[in-house]
Amino acid sequence: MIVALLASPISAETVPVFPRHPPLLLAGLAAVLGESGHRVVVCDAFLERLGVEAAARKAIAPSPDLVVLMPNDVARETPPDVTAALAGRIRELADVPVVVAGIGDVRFLSRLLDSCPALDAALVGDPEISVPAYIRACGQSAPRGGEPRGGRSRFASGAAGGAAANAPVPPAPLHAGSCPAAERKSEQAGSSAHSGVPGLLLGGSPAPVRPAVVRDLDSLPEPAWDLVDLRRYVVLPHRGGRASHPILASRGCWWSRCAFCQDLACVKSPDYRVRSPQSVAREMAGAVREKGAEHFLFHDAVFPTRKEWVEELEGRLSDLGVRASWFCMARADAVKPDVLAAMKRCGATGVAYGLESGSEEMLRRMNKGHDLAAGEAAVRWTKEAGLDAVATFIFGFPGETVEMARQTVEHSLRLPLDIAQFLLVKWHQVPEGMLSEGDLVEDWDLSQFDYRGMVFVPRAYRTVGNLKLMRSYAYARFYLRPAFLARTLARVRSAEELRRYVRGGMTLISAMLNR
Repeated sequence: MIVALLASPISAETVPVFPRHPPLLLAGLAAVLGESGHRVVVCDAFLERLGVEAAARKAIAPSPDLVVLMPNDVARETPPDVTAALAGRIRELADVPVVVAGIGDVRFLSRLLDSCPALDAALVGDPEISVPAYIRACGQSAPRGGEPRGGRSRFASGAAGGAAANAPVPPAPLHAGSCPAAERKSEQAGSSAHSGVPGLLLGGSPAPVRPAVVRDLDSLPEPAWDLVDLRRYVVLPHRGGRASHPILASRGCWWSRCAFCQDLACVKSPDYRVRSPQSVAREMAGAVREKGAEHFLFHDAVFPTRKEWVEELEGRLSDLGVRASWFCMARADAVKPDVLAAMKRCGATGVAYGLESGSEEMLRRMNKGHDLAAGEAAVRWTKEAGLDAVATFIFGFPGETVEMARQTVEHSLRLPLDIAQFLLVKWHQVPEGMLSEGDLVEDWDLSQFDYRGMVFVPRAYRTVGNLKLMRSYAYARFYLRPAFLARTLARVRSAEELRRYVRGGMTLISAMLNR
């Protein structure tokens, strides 16, 4: 069958905002469906800067048997009303089943389904097992006949408009005849076949739903990056300032209790799972060999920081003849000097930490799980290991005062950081129990160099403008220090490095201007 995978646009209309990262979950799902023999068409509507109308027409162009919307991916957030409008427009143009996948929050998806009759279902959790199971439950097997396909050659990329597809074949419908989404939901709810689909959520379903979880990450094929043009995605200066090949060594977060974290993508679920070093090394070797990758960006919420794991990865990469650099994110309370030294030997160039605040009180309110001393030690050890130290700080958490925000700025200046990011807390759902401490701006903020979502304005700030001015103040204080500028310029060793710093400077200016 033909399956259209659509990374949703972030706005109903075209907006001058571009994606920071490629759709990692979408590429992973495309690989799984391809191995099952399905013909996959992918389109990143965010990258193509498509509005709802253009994205809907792109989705139905190959006459798919199923459309899978993926509104949230690694470092991607899409307003729910855009997803609902997109599903509605697709159903107006063609009677094709439409489901949403790749999100791990049941409550969020329940509200989305109840407000969007055009959606047939939502598949909660890891899409690599839920989407194939949904297809099987609908009674549609993979197409028969023709040569079996293997490896990356099963895909042929390069279709117009940023889409990529397998060789076209006549489609076979999931459901015979015309069947509105509401009728299909009722039909599925009473189907014993659908009862076995992991993570299946139907509108109005009273039964609790557990997200689908891939326990053995090594069992997944490598993402189908031959369907995605990685060269077209933004290079961020705080992630190394150079083209990076995306990769995951783990899924989930073993802490998963930070009060501000509303990341909906299923890779940030509470179920923390780690791939084997052998599996990670094999994927890196393939990317170096087939894609010419030189630098990798681990998108893990928390990179595996067990010394034995890192040392085995180093050995596996050496055995495969891989010489590549990489960057990752880790928790400040999960690193030690010996682990960071091992990461350096393994090719790491830097580590980013979510330090969030310079106020002990705010860290407790956020339920961060560590104190200021843990962050200070992690940054110091990172620099001693010869790695770049990067940190993110957030403004606008409920209860924050201007004085607390200034403490955060001063704290960032005391640390030997190479790069600091100052972001506004963004919410995808209303922060329950916190609305008495300020105002929530329900129109999504779609800033290029920040999180995307609803902005909460603590009472001390009074307006969104004042909150954004604090962010600009933080950027100016951190980056316009003469000593910092001199130290940064002294590190330049080539014209390419200078170009990276210039690009980073332009990014900084945009962030300071709150764009």
